[in-house]
Amino acid sequence: MTLTSLLFSLALAQSEPVPADAAAVPAAAEAATDTDAAAVTLPADPKGLRDAVRLELKASGTPDAELEGEVERIAVRIELERSLTPMIGDVALRDGLATLHLGTDYQFLPSDQAAKIIVAWGNPPPSQPPLGMILTAGASPFTDTWAVILDYDDQGHVDDAEASSMDFDALLKDMQQGTKDANSGRQAAGYDALELVGWAEPPHYDAVAKKLYWAQQLKSSTGGESLNYDIRVLGRRGVLSLSAVSDISALPEVKAGMSALLPLVDFNPGESYSDFDPSTDKLAAVGIGALIAGGLATKAGLFKMLFVGLLAAKKFVVLGIAGAIAAFNKWRGVKSDDPKPPIG
Repeated sequence: MTLTSLLFSLALAQSEPVPADAAAVPAAAEAATDTDAAAVTLPADPKGLRDAVRLELKASGTPDAELEGEVERIAVRIELERSLTPMIGDVALRDGLATLHLGTDYQFLPSDQAAKIIVAWGNPPPSQPPLGMILTAGASPFTDTWAVILDYDDQGHVDDAEASSMDFDALLKDMQQGTKDANSGRQAAGYDALELVGWAEPPHYDAVAKKLYWAQQLKSSTGGESLNYDIRVLGRRGVLSLSAVSDISALPEVKAGMSALLPLVDFNPGESYSDFDPSTDKLAAVGIGALIAGGLATKAGLFKMLFVGLLAAKKFVVLGIAGAIAAFNKWRGVKSDDPKPPIG
């Protein structure tokens, strides 16, 4: 069994998405079929799985000093992916707050599963779990190029009056310094230091749709770079956030994907921005600038700024087996030099 086969199994181990109104069941698929080889099955029991991964890593020349760490990293991700229960169709968020109209183009993972994936990417556990995670249909959180984290902050109705006069260049400088200042705590917790390189997409605010979006380029102290593409949808009592995480090279793909996804996310009647009632609803203590800087989401702790994620998540792929990627794409019917297909 080859490491390519491990990637095949990892990609196929997740369950088939089910409609949101159906009972989600754990994945049953344990096998993957290569176009040029017979089906390959990884053991289901924890010890057998780790033994199989260990044999493959030894055969690939993984140094002994790194072996057990890599075995556990790969095994945990395979086990996690096997346990996922993605949903498709209309997905209700937070007791009727909002609805995702995903159709069959996207899949949704609930809060507890999204939190486990965030940790498996190499981030600290979020102090409060997100609402969930969105991936394109059939995608894996460990082998696909991007994912979207959903969250909601109910600290109040955000006044958008400052949006037209915001100095986003000055805001960026403040955010860069804040990211630098937070690195001592991050490193003390055992994580890489981060640098906010700059805007990958400057902030834009749609005053009619009440939607704000921007993108940041982040770099870790170990050299990995990632893209955080953020959308905030302002509502009656708070803000719904969609945060896409990816490799910086995927910016065009992520922009297209987020543009296609945004219309599929709606506050339910009674919860939209125009439903605000100043006599009964509270105002948030912050405005548009704090949404971008992360001030409204402080309850998430480090969570909002630590998505150097998918590159770190793919470390098990980069083990001197670059050919596995080409084989994986071949197996999925994608040529290695083909552009990524459009999303949405």
